[in-house]
Amino acid sequence: MLTLVTNEERQYINYIKNHIAHVQKAWDVYKNQLAKHLNINEKEMEQRIAQHDSSKWDAEEFEAYRNHFYPAENEYQDDNQFENAWKEHYELNDHHPEFWVVDNKALKMDEHAIAEMFCDWIAMSMVFGTSLVDWYNNEDINFHPDTRKKVDEIMNEYWIADVHKMIYMN
Repeated sequence: MLTLVTNEERQYINYIKNHIAHVQKAWDVYKNQLAKHLNINEKEMEQRIAQHDSSKWDAEEFEAYRNHFYPAENEYQDDNQFENAWKEHYELNDHHPEFWVVDNKALKMDEHAIAEMFCDWIAMSMVFGTSLVDWYNNEDINFHPDTRKKVDEIMNEYWIADVHKMIYMN
């Protein structure tokens, strides 16, 4: 059976593929620096990066995200559908700080999840032409104090000067 892909679906498919490629590039560039601060296993991280955001291919997430970010002309944008997909996404992907919040209480993040979160933020900053600091400062993130300390340590040493921007944006 032949399935036709709309232009909007094609655009979103390309976005997902590019995002995953940017996450991989961020990991390739920063894995040594992240390993200095985090107790991570490189093989486990390689697997995590290879599977990054794989839930975005699931029907519910895919269609809701596509509808939200790449709506077809005159298509109704269902905000509730998107909010449900976002909730499903962060509940399935522990690199999102929201995964670690239970009953409004932040739990300590796994250090592999922290490393993947940084790669995700770097990838997003590449797409939107922002800095990693912008992503960190603009998020209303509920971190466990130990996680916040670790994230701040990494931010202060490697990204306050937006070094990653120079690598990716040139």
